[in-house]
Amino acid sequence: MPKKIMLGFSILILVSGMYGEGPTGDEIIRKVNDLINVETAYSRSKMTITTTSGQERTFISESWTKDRGEKNLVRYLEPARVKDQAVLMLNNADDIWMFFPRTQRVRKLATHAKKQKMQGSDFSYEDMGSGETFINDF
Repeated sequence: MPKKIMLGFSILILVSGMYGEGPTGDEIIRKVNDLINVETAYSRSKMTITTTSGQERTFISESWTKDRGEKNLVRYLEPARVKDQAVLMLNNADDIWMFFPRTQRVRKLATHAKKQKMQGSDFSYEDMGSGETFINDF
């Protein structure tokens, strides 16, 4: 019986310590923002989109990020219809440039295009940018 009582007290002490003073909401959101916006990063990702008709489309891309997300380059590797298409986002996605390999042209997207979806996904170009938007939104 004394072992059960000691175990109970130990659990009570541990649980009460977990609910002591912790970080504030502002401190937590700033920490999350710092973790998201690293100094430099490279990633290779696969995104599968289910269209309204139920078809699945899969995109494979690689991206490079610099200066805590201020500069971001995304280059599509698959599928063939978007292969080598690239999106350059500068100034935390305030300036968006797209390269189209079929025409060998670079186009600057209009400011309102930041709200448009990337390749039909639920992510907008604005979502792919960084900076303080995460803190301001949440």
